[in-house]
Amino acid sequence: MSEQEREAGLAAQDALLTDGTASGSDYKAAVDRLEKCLEEGEITLVNRGWNPVDHRSMNLWYRNADIPEDEVAARSDQCHTAHLGKVEQRYAQDHAPAMAAALLKYSRTCLSGQGIATAGDERNMPDLIRAVGPERENQAIECVEAGARKLYPKMPVAVR
Repeated sequence: MSEQEREAGLAAQDALLTDGTASGSDYKAAVDRLEKCLEEGEITLVNRGWNPVDHRSMNLWYRNADIPEDEVAARSDQCHTAHLGKVEQRYAQDHAPAMAAALLKYSRTCLSGQGIATAGDERNMPDLIRAVGPERENQAIECVEAGARKLYPKMPVAVR
């Protein structure tokens, strides 16, 4: 990636953030620019959508079986920094974590099956951990991981 391309990408991110916040549409516009950058390097962006654990980032993967992984990673890192990094970081700062409703329901049911009660008003992972108590944090994480594997089998999901 040339310095000019990098600077243009950073300027585009700054333009999206001129109002001091990052919206979902800002994030999606930055992902679109990321995808174009990757395509120029013959890399395919696999976008699996919003992370169901916190809805603060998209689950993005980069692919090209004909290029060594380290080259794919290098180009992907350059494109991510130039076109998405600032917007992604700002979006995470601006938006509270919000677990997907189906995953939250699965997690509560899983915990209940272990005799662990929740308050019923949890919206995200920190709420779930507060509801079960720090001594049962591992059980909460295990239930969320199990739910993610079941509900989103083709999406690697980071829970921790």
